[in-house]
Amino acid sequence: MNRITQDKATKEVTITRVFDAPRELVWKVANDPDLIPRWWGPGRLTTTVDKMEVRPGGVWRYVQRASDGSEYAFNGVYREVVPPERLVYTFEFEGMPGHVALQTVTFEEHEGKTKLTQKVLFRTVEDLEGMVSSGMEEGSVETMDRFAQLLEDVPRGAAAVAAAVAATPGATGREITMSRVFDAPRELVFRAWTDPELVAQWWGPDGFTNTIDEMDVRPGGTWRFVMHGPDGVDYPNRIVYDEVLSPERIVYTHLSGPRFQSTATFEEEDGRTRLTVRMYFESTEDFNRAVREFHAREGLNQTLGRLEKHLSTTPS
Repeated sequence: MNRITQDKATKEVTITRVFDAPRELVWKVANDPDLIPRWWGPGRLTTTVDKMEVRPGGVWRYVQRASDGSEYAFNGVYREVVPPERLVYTFEFEGMPGHVALQTVTFEEHEGKTKLTQKVLFRTVEDLEGMVSSGMEEGSVETMDRFAQLLEDVPRGAAAVAAAVAATPGATGREITMSRVFDAPRELVFRAWTDPELVAQWWGPDGFTNTIDEMDVRPGGTWRFVMHGPDGVDYPNRIVYDEVLSPERIVYTHLSGPRFQSTATFEEEDGRTRLTVRMYFESTEDFNRAVREFHAREGLNQTLGRLEKHLSTTPS
């Protein structure tokens, strides 16, 4: 369990926990942008990784979203990155600009387990007291519980987790990952992704409509459709399905540039569904084009928002 102490004299809160996993694995799970949405913060919120440059001077930014649409953004800058031993970075809640804390996380290995120690140094005692009173201790316990559960899943061969952990965080710089929890059963969310009549109603950013010419949802099957932009421009798309495991996982390759492979996983959480979408681009050029020209991050965020509205009006 977590051990949490606070020292007002030093303006510091310390959180420690021992995980039954090797240090290299704990480091990778803690610093992999694909996995952050699965454990960072309370489970009632969905987390999107906007930026995560795990290097000295690199920037990170996460956005959490509540079921009522409220958003809470956090950001910081990495000061030290010493894998798999030590991580130092600044932490700022954008709702309280200027109140920047310094976080130091150490990873110590002991007999195959890992002791993680997180020290949060605040600028003032008032900042410390404000964070503690806002539920910092409860939030840290739930976060570490979710982190521990994710670590337990890896040795049991959870394919989606293992595949993400196998890659070194930040090695490619060609990925976009978002996760959101929908108040709908997993089978319904999966169907919304695979039934062409339903897909046409929500796919794409705000203002877009779709004409689906073909949608053969099976490994090797093709999905051809045209997205009609609000400005009157048409965007033809061709996709080939690589893997379809109902109602758990869909993997497909987008062939009509920018080229990327997308993985969508559907996880059941107390009658609701956590959907995680990972887009891995074939090249840095394709990634940059998608982000700069097509605004891929915001487009994916809006697309998931449209899916949420669609599900809210669809009978279970």
